Amino acid sequence: MDDPENPTDSTYETARRKAEQCFLVASDDWVNAVTAEFRLPTQPPPSDLNSLMANAPPGATSDHTEAATPKTFGRLKLKLRRKLVELCREYAMAELRAYVALLDRLGIPPSRIVAKVEEHAIDILKEIRERKWLASIRQIWMLFDVSSWIELRWGVVEEDVQSFTHVTLAKEIWSRDESHNRKNKRGRPQIIPDKLKAEASALKAHGGSYREVAVKLYRTKHPTPQQVKNVYSILRHYGRKVAKQSLSGPEHAKPSQGTYKNKG
Repeated sequence: MDDPENPTDSTYETARRKAEQCFLVASDDWVNAVTAEFRLPTQPPPSDLNSLMANAPPGATSDHTEAATPKTFGRLKLKLRRKLVELCREYAMAELRAYVALLDRLGIPPSRIVAKVEEHAIDILKEIRERKWLASIRQIWMLFDVSSWIELRWGVVEEDVQSFTHVTLAKEIWSRDESHNRKNKRGRPQIIPDKLKAEASALKAHGGSYREVAVKLYRTKHPTPQQVKNVYSILRHYGRKVAKQSLSGPEHAKPSQGTYKNKG
């Protein structure tokens, strides 16, 4: 990992290549399915279309040729439009899950993982739109009218990916963190030496934040929200313990009664 802004490792790159390969195979199948729809008997044979496009003026689009030859360009079936949306969505989900796993392996705390994944999702959507969504549509624009649905369906892709990022993934990230905390709490509770508590108390007295104190108490670079929350109680109990010990010292000890002889 050379660039902190763009972390990576071999596992992440392998997952990305797998997602890319799955999309390429599925998109080829999608193009073949679209082409098969165009070759139905109700449509003119491909040779007619090729001849039409060959004789079309430079810069001609599907809209121009549709006007020149009625019935040549129809509407792509809804299930095929939805299929392209599904392919793009699945690629984004696989890529984002791989990115979350990468950040988790790097030991990044959940709050930062959520923020970085949201930023990464924006970049992934830009990549998918150009290299997958539009690239796939460019292969079929001469066969069907795409102008009526290309932006509408892309909006569905964006909404699905954003919902997956902000809701599903975020919930999984925090849930995994809570599960990890519960696992660590099993058995005996963590024992914090009084020496660490004394150092933590001194740090807080000199203006240290609760998070900084939690770093010292739990000896971790990234304390959990619960650990930070525990700092107040730990220091309070430690302060009471110190005060009690000072009151029960030798100078405050009760005088011994000694032995008294009975008079008379």
